[in-house]
Amino acid sequence: MANMVDELKFGRRLSDIKRDEESKFFHLKYDKECENVIFLLRSRDDVIVFPVHTIQNSGKVRRILCTGDNCPYCKKGEKARDIIFVPIYNVSKDAVMFWERGFRFFAYKIEPMFKTFDDPTRYVFRVTRNGNMGDITTTYEVGAVARNTVFSYEEILQKFDIQFPEFYKTIIEGLDFTEEPEPEPITEEAPYTALICKGCGAPINRADKCCHFCGTSYIWKE
Repeated sequence: MANMVDELKFGRRLSDIKRDEESKFFHLKYDKECENVIFLLRSRDDVIVFPVHTIQNSGKVRRILCTGDNCPYCKKGEKARDIIFVPIYNVSKDAVMFWERGFRFFAYKIEPMFKTFDDPTRYVFRVTRNGNMGDITTTYEVGAVARNTVFSYEEILQKFDIQFPEFYKTIIEGLDFTEEPEPEPITEEAPYTALICKGCGAPINRADKCCHFCGTSYIWKE
């Protein structure tokens, strides 16, 4: 028993790993099983498609962003898939989860919401599974059952301290949402050779919108 305790200091039980996975992702396991959810997508503009490598590692599923031409997983022959991770608030479990879906399912089951409802977050939807575990013909029904009187979109994000799109980092490795810095306003107070780029120190011209050496952008004040 002591050896088992010592081993757990350096690892995790497989059951714990699976529970952690289930807490982050939305799953219905049995035929006719259903859950009431609030889709955290206000419009189609909130939908993000990620090219992802799905890697199995010691019982844990790793979802790693594909970086394109220099992707080490592509070079090893691991194929990336374009996946839509639909964020939802599971009403019965009082938890925010992701529903991992492909393009076909999204087109037929999720996207029609945006045509029917101006803002789907204002409604509670019931998701029902048709098919048992392992059945490749399993389908899902998605339908609105009531107006959302549980929590508003803003209240859910505040309750769970969530910000989009950063929240996707909790399930996908390698994401970086660093925004480009705003162009820096400068004025013409000296001749050409006296205007110096604050990014690299190179001379810049008033006609230039950015430094030709380092790419730093500028907005010229009149």
